[in-house]
Amino acid sequence: MKKKDQTVEEMIMKSHYLNALELESRAEETLSDMEREVFLETIQDLKESIKHSNDMIRSLQDTIRSLQSELDRSRSHSEQYLTLITDLQKKLDEREKEISDLRDLNNRHNKMTFGNKSTSRKHKRPAQKQGRDEAKENSEGRTTPEETDSKESEEALDKTKVKSEHLDAKRGPRDPYTQMDAARKVVLESSLDGVPADWVFDHFKDVDEYNRISYVELKRYRVAVFKDKDGVYHEYYRPLHPEKDNTMPRANVIPGTHLTPDLFADIVSDVYQLHTPVYRERIRNVLDKFTVSNNTIANALKIGAKMLSPILVKLKSKLLKVKSVLNIDETWIKVRIKMLNDGTKLGHYYKKYVWALVNKLENITYFFYDNDENDSRGSRPIETFLGSFLGSIQSDGYVVYKHLAEVNPKCEFILCWAHVRNKFAMTFEANKDVNAEWFVLKIGELYKIEAECILKRLKPHEVRKRRCQDDVTQILTSIYEKAIKLLSNKRKHYGEMMRKSLSYMVNGWEDLQNYRKDGRYTIDNMLVERAIRPFTIHRKNSLFFSSEEGVETALAFFTLIETCKNVGLNARDYIATTIKLLMDGNKNYDDLVPMSMAI
Repeated sequence: MKKKDQTVEEMIMKSHYLNALELESRAEETLSDMEREVFLETIQDLKESIKHSNDMIRSLQDTIRSLQSELDRSRSHSEQYLTLITDLQKKLDEREKEISDLRDLNNRHNKMTFGNKSTSRKHKRPAQKQGRDEAKENSEGRTTPEETDSKESEEALDKTKVKSEHLDAKRGPRDPYTQMDAARKVVLESSLDGVPADWVFDHFKDVDEYNRISYVELKRYRVAVFKDKDGVYHEYYRPLHPEKDNTMPRANVIPGTHLTPDLFADIVSDVYQLHTPVYRERIRNVLDKFTVSNNTIANALKIGAKMLSPILVKLKSKLLKVKSVLNIDETWIKVRIKMLNDGTKLGHYYKKYVWALVNKLENITYFFYDNDENDSRGSRPIETFLGSFLGSIQSDGYVVYKHLAEVNPKCEFILCWAHVRNKFAMTFEANKDVNAEWFVLKIGELYKIEAECILKRLKPHEVRKRRCQDDVTQILTSIYEKAIKLLSNKRKHYGEMMRKSLSYMVNGWEDLQNYRKDGRYTIDNMLVERAIRPFTIHRKNSLFFSSEEGVETALAFFTLIETCKNVGLNARDYIATTIKLLMDGNKNYDDLVPMSMAI
């Protein structure tokens, strides 16, 4: 025990002892032995209590010292973390500045390329869809509402200027051209004839030259390096075979054009894969030292599409095979109508529609256009195209597709779950309705089961068996029962978006469940939604079509390109090869379709 603690204890004991003596002296009689023992026991208890308290004090002091040590270490770590955070924040600010500079440069480039209209648009989802979308997705009625053009808000371009030299300094070193890979390599050897007598051969040096001749071609000139008597190096080149190296054989051209099949395929790839409008393609060719007019390019594309038309006929017959599953969708275009069927001259631009069909089993994507003077989006164009098709149709809730199944009872109609989910998602986003969120999550459980089937690579009959299990039935039952309950509750007010979402799902409930009947069916219509997206990009870049022939030409190439994607073919190489075979007189069109060429 420490000296300080002993002093306190002694003072307490002394105090109690003196108090006892004082009491004893004041008493008329002296304390008895029993009373004295009681006092002594009390004093002993106090001594034990003081000892225990001292032990607790020492323990608390140790704890305080330990906590103080931990606090000191934490403060040290905190200072280190603050330093690290400061450094990271500084680096983050630098990166954000770089991103801002690059964004400004991109805006300047977009302004130079596209004009004053910004290429970045803010899409705001309206509380209620109108016009075309309302006709397409509202299945409560049986008539198609009038269509209205949608308007999109545009952002102004950021006109902040960025110095190019500042950006060049941040690019860092560039890779040498020797690391580039070309589709074709031509090595041109150098002759050593005619070298001055006083030059001594030292080594060969490779000089690479990349040229675009409907493909990237590498011409490698083998340049001889010599050293003269003064030690000065000289580069020397003379063609080893002048006749062979300096002449090019005349290639065959497509009849009616001045284009080789390779150059034609190159233009097709630029216009319909890279979505370059014809006028920009002309500019690109001018930069490549190739002068050509817009009309020349457009006419060449029409001639090429006409040559490939027999292949499109074969694709259509394969597309509409019996018991096929078709995913169908449509999108709008703006096209110049020169004249009506009765001879009335127009010359104005009108809103028309393009149809897209996907046959997943045959790996075919097909586009077509039908200028119905009354309604190019009505039932007649698609009904005429399908004819007596006997199979299954999957689409969104547009009434025209429902009509196809009604006029042909042998066709089974499957409604898209993605559109249902999207309606509830938009409702939740707009109104924060917890019921809408519940439907989104519940439909998501169906998609988890579909993902499970894909990951396990289940066959169609196995997929159908999985979809018919009890857990899927329970999910669907809970969705339907809750929708009916909400619609039947007249006391509770729901927003218009929620009411339409519930009605859309309930009215199409039977068609929504049809995907369970066959493992070949998909849960949604996203196959054709993805296939039609490249065409919408082309539409945004081109803005309009100058003629209906131009629309049909574009759709012919989009059909071939998207089908090539489905079977894993390079679309540009396929078009070049097919054109060459057609020019050679090959008329076995069954062997020229992309599916046959991919084998």
